[in-house]
Amino acid sequence: MGKNVSAVSFWKFKQDTGWEASKIPGKAEEFSSCVSKLFGPGYPIIESSMVAELKQEFEINYLRTKDFCELVATIRNNALKDSL
Repeated sequence: MGKNVSAVSFWKFKQDTGWEASKIPGKAEEFSSCVSKLFGPGYPIIESSMVAELKQEFEINYLRTKDFCELVATIRNNALKDSL
């Protein structure tokens, strides 16, 4: 996602929920819903971009999921396993 799309998405999340962007890993469904409302029919394109960026950042390109919430859950579970 571009900087403007990210900024607007984080702003919408905070406006709708009162939560900062740092809460997104634990509130992926809520974030996804906010972004979906914001971009309407364009949301699948935004979601695809978010998923691609997360896969690259966390070096998990092997995952086939295209679902943002599923991917965030996987990343969180991996982080929890690594912290044990």
